[in-house]
Amino acid sequence: MSTIDVLIIVDTGHALASGNLGVFTLLVDDTNAEALHASNELVTPCRSGQNIQWRAVSIDDGQQLDIVSFQGQAVGSVIVPQQVEIGSQTYWASEVQSRSAGQFQYTCTLNIEGKDMTFDPFLLVSV
Repeated sequence: MSTIDVLIIVDTGHALASGNLGVFTLLVDDTNAEALHASNELVTPCRSGQNIQWRAVSIDDGQQLDIVSFQGQAVGSVIVPQQVEIGSQTYWASEVQSRSAGQFQYTCTLNIEGKDMTFDPFLLVSV
């Protein structure tokens, strides 16, 4: 099965200034080659057994942005994200491990310049 890549794009300057990460975050996945899926509450379609990889980038040069953790409904029952470091690259990855189909929400915590902020996307799992 193919790996799903999820890119978290953040306007870190505005997120910090407003205190609202969700409004200034855009997630994009590569699950459909014909149409771009993008939203701050992205619903990523996946299958049990597939791997998902998350990366975060800031559109603001010089602002530190890191994925800190994942929590919520999907974590533990559908995904168990772990931090992966290969050379200078860091991302988070998990195999989808669900025995039931459905839509599951998870919370992603990002650290922007020392401040933790969260947003809540979804996985749409088919088995």
